[in-house]
Amino acid sequence: MKRITLLCLLLIAPAAQAGEFDAESYKEGSMNVLIGWSCASLAAGAAMMTYGSTFYRAVGIQCLAWGAIDLGIAVFAKEEKQMLGLDLGTKKGLYDLFFINFLIDIAYMAAGTGLLIWGNEGLKGHGAGILLQGGFLFAFDGINALLLSGSF
Repeated sequence: MKRITLLCLLLIAPAAQAGEFDAESYKEGSMNVLIGWSCASLAAGAAMMTYGSTFYRAVGIQCLAWGAIDLGIAVFAKEEKQMLGLDLGTKKGLYDLFFINFLIDIAYMAAGTGLLIWGNEGLKGHGAGILLQGGFLFAFDGINALLLSGSF
């Protein structure tokens, strides 16, 4: 997780630091990171579906589902000027979007943790998958919100 967080910082930080803020460039860079994660999730999910273990197949299902959804969101967000009523052409709009998602990610991780602790083998696998995906999004959205949290 530390490596993923560092990679996100390295890929996104230049857009946040370069002189005058360019919302389109920032959005493009951050969505490219999400697209990369989505593709990795899809590949990992497909590989895990070949395992005989109920646990790993459930993790694979979560990787496939989250990978597809994240990919759709990232591709859509790259083209859109507004999302959820927020102006993605401004630093404030991007910050609000990432901060709202950061808060939602906490709920994902809580749900995944609950399934991992109290579920049967299949539910534990789904919980682990949700926790993995939610953990990445928590770091991704949190880093972006932090980088964008300067004055508006």
